[in-house]
Amino acid sequence: MADAHGPHRVRLPARSSLYRLVKALADPAEPPGSAARTATAAGRAGGPPAALRPAERVHVATARLGTGAVGEDGAGEKVATTAALDQASGCVLAAVLRPEQGGPVKLSVLLAEMAVPGPLRPGWPALLEQAHAGRPGRRLMSLPDRIEATAAQPAAVPETLVLDHGTVGITSTFLTVCESLGISLEPAPPRMADARRGALRALQVLAGLFSRHAVAARPPATAAGENQAVEADGAYWSMPQLQDLLDEWVLAVWHHRPQEQLQHPLLPRAGLAPQEMWELLLGAAGRMPLPLAGQHYGELLPGRRCTVAESGIRLGGRRCDDACLDEHRGREGRFEVHHHPHDPRQVFVRLPDGQLHAVPWAQGEHAWRPFGELLRRAAPPPGGDRAGPVPGSAQAQEAAARGGTGGGAVPGTAGGGTVAVEPDGFGVYDAAAEAGQW
Repeated sequence: MADAHGPHRVRLPARSSLYRLVKALADPAEPPGSAARTATAAGRAGGPPAALRPAERVHVATARLGTGAVGEDGAGEKVATTAALDQASGCVLAAVLRPEQGGPVKLSVLLAEMAVPGPLRPGWPALLEQAHAGRPGRRLMSLPDRIEATAAQPAAVPETLVLDHGTVGITSTFLTVCESLGISLEPAPPRMADARRGALRALQVLAGLFSRHAVAARPPATAAGENQAVEADGAYWSMPQLQDLLDEWVLAVWHHRPQEQLQHPLLPRAGLAPQEMWELLLGAAGRMPLPLAGQHYGELLPGRRCTVAESGIRLGGRRCDDACLDEHRGREGRFEVHHHPHDPRQVFVRLPDGQLHAVPWAQGEHAWRPFGELLRRAAPPPGGDRAGPVPGSAQAQEAAARGGTGGGAVPGTAGGGTVAVEPDGFGVYDAAAEAGQW
């Protein structure tokens, strides 16, 4: 400035202001007044990319539930949920419950849940009826209403999956599936909190609200002989019952609950519900993300090789059997079997015709009935004692002597119902007293 206009002819700013001006001109992306950035640091991004279409960017996150579940061994265990949330609409495309200490959910399971609608899955109506009849407590929706709501539930193949570190398990087979379907995988940046803060915060709110609903949905009176030790730990529902309760709650409550962060430019002060936002964005985007067909559900699930014995297929301590296995029983060789790691109700086996056939759990119809649930709750706690007198003991014989043939009662009966006690100490099932508890 002195060489061009002469000394002291142009008034210069202060030295600190001059340095800030030079810095802003040198790097427009760096706001004036912020801390200096080292030359080796990567350039800052302007936050996570915006999602303007349904299923354009889907975040996968995990949160812990405030309620426990009764495990397969009868003991209480802590539960976590891994969900896939659509960034644009806030809809829950898939939510899978798992034991907190059981390892991450496989990403192929989440993709099968979000990409294949429930009504298209093999055997889904029968499985829904079993789950609807085998869960005690208050229902949010009737069976016809739930079938209708599930048919309208958002389902699509995502364009980009944003994964948190350690949230899900990725296999080479899943990478091949993503490449064939055109799905991009994007890890959440470790130092950019905004990239995953919205999905994680929304999932934490969902987990908190659902935990309170799970506690409130318990039957008011406990059944006879329930495991009091497990009840003290806060675990009442079994894992399949809790998963069915979560699916129903998402359909009836979460997708119709207005959220402040879901706003339309023409309605800036009105918080929209996720279902409303999904339908609104579908009309604005002009394109519909199509889901997969029903036969792809079994293809996406994890697979392994199993033999077909005379009694059927044994997997995870359960026996699955169906008439389609009759001509293949006892044959040498292993068959390709796909199964849901957190849903034991059925498996999918690939037979020589090249198709996957659904094979249900052999004891599924009995296990999901209310009487089967009563027997499970009447079992003694693991490593503990029975709440009532053991058949054949002196206490049981004394109770039978006092009550005679029909004067005694099984301890723990709710509602004042009487259950006859035989002289040998075994209680007789009273259907009328049990019906008053449902």
